[in-house]
Amino acid sequence: MDVGFLSTVRDLANPVIEELGLELVDLEYIRGRQGWVLRIVIDKQGGVTLDDCTKVSREIGYVLEIKEVIPTSYNLEVSSPGVERPLKTPPDFERYVGRRVSVRTSGEVEGRKNFKGVLKSIHEGRVYVDVDGKEWEIGLGNIDKAKLVYEIPKKTQHSP
Repeated sequence: MDVGFLSTVRDLANPVIEELGLELVDLEYIRGRQGWVLRIVIDKQGGVTLDDCTKVSREIGYVLEIKEVIPTSYNLEVSSPGVERPLKTPPDFERYVGRRVSVRTSGEVEGRKNFKGVLKSIHEGRVYVDVDGKEWEIGLGNIDKAKLVYEIPKKTQHSP
C-alpha cells in the first residue's frame, strides 16, 4: 500500500504532540494481524506516562478522523520508544552522544553493515561510532536503522 499520506499525518500530529510537551519519535503504518495499524511513538524528558499516550491518542485520533487522511480503517497505537529508543534525526544523535548505540547501514562501510559501540559525535551529516577502540565514520544517508542499546546498570559495592 502507498503510504504517502504519512507525511500529512506527521504534519498534523507534530503540532498536537509538541503542544502537549512531547516529541514525535517515529510514525509508521503497518499491516498487523488485526488489520492496519498507525503506530505513533512519542517521548519526553523524564519518560512518557500512560496519561501522555492517552492524551496523544485522543487528540490525534480526533484530528485524523476529521481530516480523513488515512484511506483505510486502522487501529491507532501510541507508545513510548522504550529503553532502546530509535535514532532518526541529527538532533537524536546529538542528544545521545556518549551512549551505546546499534547502527545498521544500507550499504557496507569497510566491509561491514552492523556497528555496536559508543556514539562519539555527529558532524556534517556523519556519525562517529567507537566499536572496540576503532572509530567508524557513517554517513546519515547510509543508516538504515539506529537505536540506543540498553545497558544494565552496574551494581555498586558497599563497604561493610
